Amino acid sequence: MIRRIGLVVGALVAAVTFSSCATFTDNANAARVGDVELSRADLERYLHDALAARDSTEVPDELSADIHRQVIGGWIVDEMIRQFLVEQGVAITEANREAAAAQIDSQLGGTEVSDFLRQYEIDSMSARMAFEGAGAFDTTLLDFAREQSVYVDPVYGYWDLDVGLVQPMAS
Repeated sequence: MIRRIGLVVGALVAAVTFSSCATFTDNANAARVGDVELSRADLERYLHDALAARDSTEVPDELSADIHRQVIGGWIVDEMIRQFLVEQGVAITEANREAAAAQIDSQLGGTEVSDFLRQYEIDSMSARMAFEGAGAFDTTLLDFAREQSVYVDPVYGYWDLDVGLVQPMAS
């Protein structure tokens, strides 16, 4: 009897081990670039707040995976830009942040959004403005991106640097 239990437990451990390899997930994070993480909580908060701002009458419980991949892909590009700017010694200035805030507020056209969502968009746009305004660099962003460690939780897909998108996992 003890031997049979040992065999069953061993088989279960092996099954769980091998099945989890294909679906390994970093439960707390949707994505990571180097040491900087996009938490699942922040991803879900962003999506919830964006949908609430678009139509405050109803926020769906479930969203398509394409929307998640799009937001994660944008975050990865923004984070690579931020890290690239740091490596190149370029700071995101207060002028970048103010110009980004003004542009975001103009685009919103009076639509109420959460402080979290507004700040997220300002951070994104100010990094892109600093990148565009900095001029020539010693290396290209693409060369820098090739050297970075990028993780996307397989629940959402994988990062494809060649197209600059989070792609769905193959079925």
